[in-house]
Amino acid sequence: MASFVIIETSPNPTVDEVRDALVTSGFELIGTGHWAWVYGHTELAVAARVTPVDPAYRIFVDDCLKGPSNRWLPSVFSITPIQRNGYYVLMERLWPVDDAVAEAFCAALDIRNESGFEPPVASAAFDGAGDPDFAALGVRVKAMLAEGAARYRLWGGADIKESSVMRNAEGQLKLVDPVFLAGRKICEALLEARREDLADFSRAWLEDFLTIPVFEPGGDARDGTAELVAAVQRLYG
Repeated sequence: MASFVIIETSPNPTVDEVRDALVTSGFELIGTGHWAWVYGHTELAVAARVTPVDPAYRIFVDDCLKGPSNRWLPSVFSITPIQRNGYYVLMERLWPVDDAVAEAFCAALDIRNESGFEPPVASAAFDGAGDPDFAALGVRVKAMLAEGAARYRLWGGADIKESSVMRNAEGQLKLVDPVFLAGRKICEALLEARREDLADFSRAWLEDFLTIPVFEPGGDARDGTAELVAAVQRLYG
């Protein structure tokens, strides 16, 4: 399906250029998270996720794109670099599911959430027992977690919660965005000038980090953006 979607940009586009190109190509903004903007095609069941930087989601979509097919993971069509540290992903479009089903799915997966959400409660709304793809899903998520922990000092861990479970156009449940980098800890390290904890990131990476949606006007962390920008300048001259 994504072969019918053509996104025309310059060879090394900025985030804004990609977002504009998506609108020109028939997409509309359907959601804004802490790390990315999500666009849905107005006629096709295709979505695009655009981010200035998000290494945790990159671990996830790399696994989806390069790993074996698994019906519980979304179909990822392409990952395209954006200037400096960004990228955008073309994938199948997904929709929310019933909260009870999503919670039961998370409980069946049995991987502890590390982003502050209450543990899910198991119920008959979903049962993955005996499903080889569902068993393989847990193994793959644990591998993503191990990769992130090995690569980043400020790794967050598992972020598996009700909103991480969605469905495609055919109704098949899909797990999305199950791992995270600890953005709050990055901000704390910047404000406290703990350069050793930020050693995994370049100045350019940190500058791009401060342009993700959560730091935009209207975002959850907007009030501290100027102070964080100043902290980067102090640390890196």
